[in-house]
Amino acid sequence: MNLYDLAMKNADGNTAFFLAAATGNVELAQVIASSNLNLVVHEIHDGIFRPDVLSYSVEMIRNTDGKLPLHMAAYLGHRNMVRYLYRITTDVMSDDDRTQLFVTLINSDIYVELCTPDVALNLLEEHPELATARDENGETGLHALARKPATSTNFTKQNQQGILKGCFNLRWYTNL
Repeated sequence: MNLYDLAMKNADGNTAFFLAAATGNVELAQVIASSNLNLVVHEIHDGIFRPDVLSYSVEMIRNTDGKLPLHMAAYLGHRNMVRYLYRITTDVMSDDDRTQLFVTLINSDIYVELCTPDVALNLLEEHPELATARDENGETGLHALARKPATSTNFTKQNQQGILKGCFNLRWYTNL
């Protein structure tokens, strides 16, 4: 597979890396990501290659819906892939990307981590503005969290307190 193949998109606008992220195949994603440091991508509009060339790392190439591979991995609940992609993309994501990721992590129950790094809480600690930031649907992380049943097997009192403390940074939540 050459660099041109890595930049190719299918009919849905997904690259091979995007599909690896969507399937949760971390090893394949690592191999593809290590194949290039900066991939040249020709964006296709109306079936025509644009003459202006954009330089992206493969993990930042969006699909037709404007989603990053990290967003799709989070949406599909691939925890290990999310951890990997977050680690390699956190410095280059936009504020909108972070907001979308934060809400998606909560919706997909990826904020619930026991004995492992919690991407959602790390994201919130690094970017406290996410507590009130709204995604493209007008939702905040708190909206997503409020829909979670308190009896969910993935939802514990400790996780609820961690997210609420992170969002509000209020002491009285320690007695929930």
